[in-house]
Amino acid sequence: MSAQVDASALTTATLAAAASFGQVEVNLPPGAVGDPTRLVMSTFYTPTEPAPENKVLIGRGFRLEAYRDNQPQPGFRVGETISLTVPFSLSASSQVDANTLQLHAWDGSQWSADGLTCAVDSGQNVVKCTADTPTLTQFALFADAPVAGCSRAIRRALC
Repeated sequence: MSAQVDASALTTATLAAAASFGQVEVNLPPGAVGDPTRLVMSTFYTPTEPAPENKVLIGRGFRLEAYRDNQPQPGFRVGETISLTVPFSLSASSQVDANTLQLHAWDGSQWSADGLTCAVDSGQNVVKCTADTPTLTQFALFADAPVAGCSRAIRRALC
């Protein structure tokens, strides 16, 4: 699934696309782009790059891209802090701890959470993040990999 929106220096832009367990939403404030720019978001099931060590992918990831005059703008950097809302679902049998959920961005050589500030809203089953002037790239929600033999309840205390 994908979404697109035309943004300019004076407009707020919102991208929303269906994901595994709800809707991924990205909000850009006025000033996020300088010149008229088409922003495109596409979701995917499997990132093109492997998960960080000791992490597991939760749900779908998504890619943000920018186009000007119908030409892709590789390495496009947004000029303002943006907000991102990413849904998740953890089954009752899952040993993944929701408190370890963190959005990561692909920086060209590795997944990184640098510049991303996130909070887990377990009641709404979403992770709400802000990204400080990010480069548009792949984003994915990861959690700490379960430790073999440890349930969520005892992992915090013993594992």
